[in-house]
Amino acid sequence: MQPGSSRWAQWSASCLCATVLASCHAGPKWGPDMPASAVVGDYHRGGGMWGQTLRISQDGTFWFQNHNCRGSSDPKEGPYRIRDGKVFSHRFEGWMGTDSEGFWIVRWGDRTYLVAEESMIDFCNAANLGREPSTSGLFAGGLEYYMRRGDEAKPAHGMPDVPAAWRGYLLARPIRGRVVGAGPKGEVLVDVGERDGLRAGMELIVVRGGFPKQVHLTVAEVRADGATAMYTWENLEAGMRGTAEPGDGVSTRCDTDEPAAGR
Repeated sequence: MQPGSSRWAQWSASCLCATVLASCHAGPKWGPDMPASAVVGDYHRGGGMWGQTLRISQDGTFWFQNHNCRGSSDPKEGPYRIRDGKVFSHRFEGWMGTDSEGFWIVRWGDRTYLVAEESMIDFCNAANLGREPSTSGLFAGGLEYYMRRGDEAKPAHGMPDVPAAWRGYLLARPIRGRVVGAGPKGEVLVDVGERDGLRAGMELIVVRGGFPKQVHLTVAEVRADGATAMYTWENLEAGMRGTAEPGDGVSTRCDTDEPAAGR
């Protein structure tokens, strides 16, 4: 790779993008001595007819409850501890939103989120798509992570301060491409890949005629200059609200911009 070549220019641009992202993440560093006062509060997640509340108290205990159209149920409580940027408790269970014993504490401007390790890519996708930072009221936050109640009214500039292992999933600018075909098992083939910053697990939304469609794709396999994506569970549960067709645009941002014709 010679200086002055097109590949050299692409590599230099990638390095610059990585430097910018690193500076965006130069937020507070959570250590083992992080005080409970930094995370106490009521946290919510949910959507539609259901939701969950997780209360982190100053006295070292948590309280949890489910909410749905019939009322509240399944209260749970116990001790917690804070260590290495996570809230831990042996009383946390899968139906509370984590398959492990803890949630990562994620700061985004003046906001605080609690995100399970297995939901971190979903959180990064929500930031890329523009679903977060959300501004809704009760049960603000997502289906897969908690946001502290009241933080929906607080500013969240730049990018969230996620742990280093997931920073590559946060994009300084959207990735946009096109659908170029379909695989034998219903896969969707797109013309963007590793060289564009795409990673397995990222979410794409289909854009047609200048408008985002209710068609969501999850990247399953990435190559240097292309990727294979699958329809998300949202589309499958809704009985396939639509399909991606060759020539459709795809984007990591839920907006109306499409790539230039002929890409």
